[in-house]
Amino acid sequence: MKARKLAILFLAGLLTLSLNACFDDDDDDDNGGSGGSLSGVWQYTMAGVEEETAQLSANGEFLVVEADLVNQVCDQFESGMATWSNDADSIYVTIEFEFQGQTFTETTGTAYALNGNSMVLTDEDGSRTYNRISAMIDCDHYGFGSSSGGAVSCTVDGTAMDFSDFVFATLDGGLIGITAVGGSTQLQLQVLGDSVGSYSFSTSGNQATFIPDNTNPLDLFMANFAMGSGTLTVDSISNGTVSGTFEFTAVRAADLATVTITGGTFTASEQ
Repeated sequence: MKARKLAILFLAGLLTLSLNACFDDDDDDDNGGSGGSLSGVWQYTMAGVEEETAQLSANGEFLVVEADLVNQVCDQFESGMATWSNDADSIYVTIEFEFQGQTFTETTGTAYALNGNSMVLTDEDGSRTYNRISAMIDCDHYGFGSSSGGAVSCTVDGTAMDFSDFVFATLDGGLIGITAVGGSTQLQLQVLGDSVGSYSFSTSGNQATFIPDNTNPLDLFMANFAMGSGTLTVDSISNGTVSGTFEFTAVRAADLATVTITGGTFTASEQ
């Protein structure tokens, strides 16, 4: 299913472990995200095919759920992952996070026309009409659960944690990457390779990142060639899906505090 500008496409292009430059779009007119009558919950439905639901909160927070009704899969982004704003012509969604010591920001704008409880969004793929509904939903609403692109779990300093709210893999150009989100917490794993085997995070080009709180992306722990240690073991790569195990000790550069990740398992698919 192809995600549109008010849904997963806003974010999927940015949340990739093969980033090599910082994107920052300063062309938008940020009105603080209040958006007037734009605030609320909006839903697009193609009967029996797909459904997209987005919440534009008055405080500027942006949430989105996208359901593929044909394949019975669902993606959703959690609180703190994105913000929105608008001007007279366009709605803008912004996401910002820390990766490999750099802060990445992307703002994407989509033209809109508001008519009471209906809103038409227009981009290069055409126009879609979203209707206002009373309350936000989540993937549980559909009864087929959240197909976030995989499942990731591990133990963080002795506490079992699940990172399966949103998972995707990057398998491209000799790179294996996994991004996984659980609530407001995030894991990013990247190794240079394209086959099964074990990869050390201490090798240049390989890295594990643990972000305790997505709303504070500068507070992160890293294992790479300069600090920390650990391994990612790839057990299988097939048809765009990678699975395996991982463990690492990561360091926060600001104060040299550490976090220990053990018993990690992952299955992640390309989106």
